[in-house]
Amino acid sequence: TYYRASAEVFEFIHGEGGSEKYGEQRTREALQALKQLGIDARVDDEIISRLLKVSKEMNELALSPDMEEKIQKMEGIDFIGKKHVADYVNLLTMSDRQFEEWLNFERTRRNILKAAAAGPMKVQVQSSKKS
Repeated sequence: TYYRASAEVFEFIHGEGGSEKYGEQRTREALQALKQLGIDARVDDEIISRLLKVSKEMNELALSPDMEEKIQKMEGIDFIGKKHVADYVNLLTMSDRQFEEWLNFERTRRNILKAAAAGPMKVQVQSSKKS
């Protein structure tokens, strides 16, 4: 599985990651995979198009290419770690208005997915522990 994961990361970084067809394919595969978790989600062009549109809008709030490049050049941290760094930097550098916009995009994505899912969810989510 290490080689598979490495190949997928390579494909993500060096492949057709920016193409619309690639995004459609990955979104379709992810929605279809939900069935393996007991979530019967409708997978059609409308749902995929709506999810991709929101993702594209969310990407406009992403880090500048210069900052992304700096993060990618960091040494001593793997791909997943760099993704975490990028997420943290993005959250810290967003204005309050941008953060609210990002939250609205997440709500929209959630609503699209909930509308696509048929029937009650069979997946249990761990409840948060309050201290």
